[in-house]
Amino acid sequence: MGGSDAAAAAVANGQRIVVPVVSAGKQQEEGDSKERRIPAAWAYVRSFAWVRPIIILGVLYICALCIILTLFHKLPTVSQLAAQQQQQAAADNPEQLRLAIPHSFDELRSVRHTLQLYRQSYAVHVAALLVAVHMFLQSFMIPGSILINVLAGSMYSLPAATVFAAVVDGGGASVNYWLSRWLLRDVVAGLFPARVQAFAAEMKKHQTNLLNYNLFIRSAPIFPSWVVNLASPIVGVPFPTFLTALLVGHLPINFISVKAGHNLATMQSVSDMYSSRNVLFLLAVGALALVPVLLRRLRRTDRQARHRHVVSLLPIIAAGAGGASAATARAGGVAHVQ
Repeated sequence: MGGSDAAAAAVANGQRIVVPVVSAGKQQEEGDSKERRIPAAWAYVRSFAWVRPIIILGVLYICALCIILTLFHKLPTVSQLAAQQQQQAAADNPEQLRLAIPHSFDELRSVRHTLQLYRQSYAVHVAALLVAVHMFLQSFMIPGSILINVLAGSMYSLPAATVFAAVVDGGGASVNYWLSRWLLRDVVAGLFPARVQAFAAEMKKHQTNLLNYNLFIRSAPIFPSWVVNLASPIVGVPFPTFLTALLVGHLPINFISVKAGHNLATMQSVSDMYSSRNVLFLLAVGALALVPVLLRRLRRTDRQARHRHVVSLLPIIAAGAGGASAATARAGGVAHVQ
């Protein structure tokens, strides 16, 4: 029996038929809910709004890479360097020399040996190359910049290498900050809206102690540096606060990485720098950044407690004053009668 026949039979028997009616408003709400079910990140990807900033970033990446390659090619080749060392008693085999961005401590030792030979005749050029490579890695969020610090620590004195690490760290992170602010703000917010909102809410909660909070983030080994660099301009961290927290907060880890360069012969991996002793040291330094915040909160709590104590005493003081006034009035009345 079809639907219309069943309805007719039901009407004939005196039964009530309830026909569901879907209004236009309900259809619109269903359509909106389907649109809301589409992930915001996927909706942003389909909008192609990310194409232009990514293309610009790619062009800047290629230009920076060309600068690095130009500095490399200005130096003699490894074979030419080995040929120049033939006059020495212990000549180096060209296969043992290496000039590339290191990704492990074995490669780092080989690159360090090669750069030491280059420094004998091209000291300024080698220093410029180290600066350019470090800033390139950090500006474009490529892992390996900490190995450049270790390399600098193995080639220069401890004070000079520490200054080098601080300067190039600040320069590379600043480039990363402005790239994020000018190019990647909408891309990151469109692809990771929930995380950006959570980070922004956390920063807003610590707005009155923003510098201390950023010092803690920089000092304690909790968040990767490139994540903080990328997110800071998006969530509204001012550049002076960003740079100050970076230079001061990264001093401990820069010192540790530079000092590791002096012990390069015994180092096996980056994890050796993050021994339990060093991690506790970094956490302690990060905790020191929060001490002023804690003291201000305790002072504020103490003032509020004293204020509440005074307020609670007001009724007693008022009652005492009222009683004293009444007693004075009674005494005056008695004297008048006498």
